[in-house]
Amino acid sequence: VRDDTMDLNMDAEYIWVKGGTFELGTEQRPFMHKATITLHGDKYSAVRLPVVGAKCLAVSNQHFTIRESGDGADAEDAEGKIGTLDIHGAPRKKVWTRL
Repeated sequence: VRDDTMDLNMDAEYIWVKGGTFELGTEQRPFMHKATITLHGDKYSAVRLPVVGAKCLAVSNQHFTIRESGDGADAEDAEGKIGTLDIHGAPRKKVWTRL
């Protein structure tokens, strides 16, 4: 959980949440500042992760195995703890538009 006292600027070649949690704000205390995540690199020299590629924000279980059981799986299973990505920001004031 990030302290919500200033803007967040994060620079990386990749972000891999491998069985852990990437959390920015919560439902009860959303992150109210600006958060910018910039992924750097080019297709020839960037680090390439197995299956997911380069310049990515990936979430997997601890062992990065492919799951056949889908979304109904337990958070803890034989393949290891499943990673989570939770981002909560300022409430949206307008969630529709006129076409």
